[in-house]
Amino acid sequence: MLKQNISLDLKYISSAHNPADALSKVLSDKDCMLASDSWAVLESLFRPHSVDLMALGVNAQRDSSGASLKYLTPFASPASHGVNLFAQHISRAENTYVLPPFVMVRLVLRFLREVAFTIVVPKLTPIPYW
Repeated sequence: MLKQNISLDLKYISSAHNPADALSKVLSDKDCMLASDSWAVLESLFRPHSVDLMALGVNAQRDSSGASLKYLTPFASPASHGVNLFAQHISRAENTYVLPPFVMVRLVLRFLREVAFTIVVPKLTPIPYW
């Protein structure tokens, strides 16, 4: 820090006194991912997956060596291999995986009808229209 001429003074501010902290604790369906044990079963059945079609850097699935799969994000991100699934050409050579937000299942199914893919959707009742 001396080399860069930076003075850093850290202070703890509790969440109760920091209104901006609440925004970082909001859950979103964009943050969800398949649990690691469920992913292991899925990989053993349909492996190897090469691309996670709807992910963020923090929730992209990993291959058997622990490396993150290539992934597409909803917005530009440094490690993303593309932005917006619906703006991409998905190669038939890819073995793709997708865990879409529930409201997008029908759109994803329609978009990916020409390629091989693994999709994870919830078992809801009553049975959804998709």
